[in-house]
Amino acid sequence: MPHDTRRRETIEAHTEPPTGTRGGVDDSALDFEAYDYVMRHADPELLPEEERSVERGAVGRAAEAFTRTEEPVALAQGIFFIATGVWPLVHMQSFEAVAGPKTDRWLVKTVGALVTIAGAAIASAGLRRRITPQTRVLALASALALATIDVVYARRKRISRVYLLDAVAQAGLVVTWLTAISRQPDERSAVAA
Repeated sequence: MPHDTRRRETIEAHTEPPTGTRGGVDDSALDFEAYDYVMRHADPELLPEEERSVERGAVGRAAEAFTRTEEPVALAQGIFFIATGVWPLVHMQSFEAVAGPKTDRWLVKTVGALVTIAGAAIASAGLRRRITPQTRVLALASALALATIDVVYARRKRISRVYLLDAVAQAGLVVTWLTAISRQPDERSAVAA
């Protein structure tokens, strides 16, 4: 049985029939939205036994906990961006040993500085628990842009194939963001509830 169907059946079984509407919205829809919000953000250990998913292993539970809110995702991406952005700024030799020799070191340092700045902004939003639409755009667009450049230029053999590992990491960030975003309640529904 799909999880959303089970949630709706559980809320319908434990609530009184709707008594009318609030602001043109059926009460049962509001109750379901509130219940759904709690289910997405509650610690699984605090949920009734029938609401816990027994299919997931430790990795699945960790991934679900990590993406329950956007703040851990923002913090992880920020730290990753800062680490990879600062690296060529502080030690170009070790960076080139892994990523291959660079002819335009000033360009590598410019990109490193910009990635560091983006990482600091994203991490700051995560630490302050203030994920705005602008933060989401910055995080997703940066990861998508870097992944695209990694794949295109590694395939053309303009950069080392090691950049394909970075592309995988960037794609992982995109998927993690999209998962976390999908688990957030619709802001209009939260206001109505």
